[in-house]
Amino acid sequence: MNPILIGLQAIPPSVLMLAALLSLAICAHAGEPTAPPALSDKAARNAWVLHEVVRRFESGKQVEPELYQEFSKAQIEGLKTGPDVGQKVPDFTLPDYTGGRWTLAQLMGPKGLVLSFQRSADW
Repeated sequence: MNPILIGLQAIPPSVLMLAALLSLAICAHAGEPTAPPALSDKAARNAWVLHEVVRRFESGKQVEPELYQEFSKAQIEGLKTGPDVGQKVPDFTLPDYTGGRWTLAQLMGPKGLVLSFQRSADW
């Protein structure tokens, strides 16, 4: 049986951390907040959202839920990780939290495999 990805994609914590660090570095050099770009200008809007949310966090100001949701989406805009849905997965070996290693063959069941990656709060 060929392994098939069932639509779960993981965004590596290192990518999210890099986005946050880049936002912090850019915001450190930014002056006063600017007016938000129009929603139709996606690239400019994403850049503004990343700057604005970090600026608010740094200054202790409140971030509205809608703005934070936009911030979360802006961090992963254009990122693609893993194979597409239905694409055959290449063989792999992954470590678990105890230091053990697992291969695709060891994890594969008779009906396939659903593999999910979760971030922890301690990374």
